[in-house]
Amino acid sequence: MGRKRKNLKLEDFDVEVVSSDSAFSEKQHLALNEDWVPESIDEICYDGGARSGKTYLVILAIISRAWLIAESRHLVARYRLNHLKMSLWRQTLIPILKKNGFREGIDYKINESDFIITFANGSEIYGAGLDDADRVEKIMGTEFNTIFINEATQISYATYQKVSSRLSLNIPSIINKMIIDCNPRNKYHWIYKYFILRQDPESGNALSERRMKRIARRNWTPLDNPYLSKEYVERLSDLTGAEKERLYKGLWVDVEGLVYPMFEQAIVEDFPIPESWDCAGAVDFGYTNPFVFLWFFYDKSNETWYLAKEHYEAEKTVREHCKVIKEFRIPNTFTVADWDAEDRATMAENGITTIQADKDISTGLQAVMQLLSNQKGLKLKIFRSCVKTVEEFSVYSWEPTKEGKNSKEHPVKSFDHAMDAIRYFANKVLGKKFNIITRDLEKVRAEESKRNKPMSADDVRANRLRMMGVDPGYFTKKR
Repeated sequence: MGRKRKNLKLEDFDVEVVSSDSAFSEKQHLALNEDWVPESIDEICYDGGARSGKTYLVILAIISRAWLIAESRHLVARYRLNHLKMSLWRQTLIPILKKNGFREGIDYKINESDFIITFANGSEIYGAGLDDADRVEKIMGTEFNTIFINEATQISYATYQKVSSRLSLNIPSIINKMIIDCNPRNKYHWIYKYFILRQDPESGNALSERRMKRIARRNWTPLDNPYLSKEYVERLSDLTGAEKERLYKGLWVDVEGLVYPMFEQAIVEDFPIPESWDCAGAVDFGYTNPFVFLWFFYDKSNETWYLAKEHYEAEKTVREHCKVIKEFRIPNTFTVADWDAEDRATMAENGITTIQADKDISTGLQAVMQLLSNQKGLKLKIFRSCVKTVEEFSVYSWEPTKEGKNSKEHPVKSFDHAMDAIRYFANKVLGKKFNIITRDLEKVRAEESKRNKPMSADDVRANRLRMMGVDPGYFTKKR
């Protein structure tokens, strides 16, 4: 017979670990009692400003759960492994253990190469990055009682769902919990839709009443952390614009640093597409990462392309994706695709001919920006139902500038599969408009005319000598 589940309360935790009044603020105490104790809550979101105490609270609670419940297993994760190492692992988790009297080698031991902390009672805390397919697959082979994703705005909803499926270790004396924390981004992000609006991020439909009751969300600001210095709080209050709204006030607003900050103005409500409109397609291949196919329809009356449908799915073959594409519509103008020759050949075998994409990043980004911002001429609008594409737009950001180095002006290479497909499409429809000719036009024309003129026998002989490294004039010069 299994052990009877025990609903843990604050007084059940080790005094030095959790329940000390010096460890938590009033709001943190409230969060522990209302979010972590009830058996009815299994998903928790803590969003808000910088240094508001949300990550500290989660880590200390996870340590307490591991220390109290023998053989339990817990995961702390972040999108990039190196960010997990430097921030969550070395600057938060390990210092909290030491500060609260845990002794390495006696109370716990650390496997630094695999990022595993094993306590004396057999419980474990795993650290992981979600930016590598092999690491994610390793997680998928393990079951946990607690899963915490730090700065979860960096991951997709699909990744959240995939990782949360591993919250399945059955120990009767512990309530399994899925927790995320983040600084706010914009209101198109899946976290805002799921945890705040209580909508399915993919369909836009309201979550079921049962699911709503199992979700807890709490917003934080630096003012909720009484242990911050007055000077630090004042520094945050002196921020301006979107950064102040996000990091000081904890609000969900447009994020500075987005590659396409104008994308929201291009979103339109769905409407029936006339059969007479031409259709184009764009493909970004993937297996472990999603395979993306986007359908674009052209309204000649106002020179507008509408991104009206998306197919966005991982872990299926190209042949299977082709079946889905053909069920809806094969584009009648062009389908531009990533360069993978084998995948393009497979699509051709299944009746979908593609052309090779122009993958130039800088030109493609400029082309997309022009299509999104144009009021006249060629434009791009996006159906609201293309939720995966809209979600990618909401997080597609420039690489942050490293201290002492110039900005590379490249987007962060993550969660960008629809963004790549849109870039291929934009480069195709705008063609060579962004190629700048810096040479004198008359010289270019003169060279073209000369190249098109038939060569004489003397010209052929002279060219042959030049190829041999000999000046043709050497033999004709008078001495």
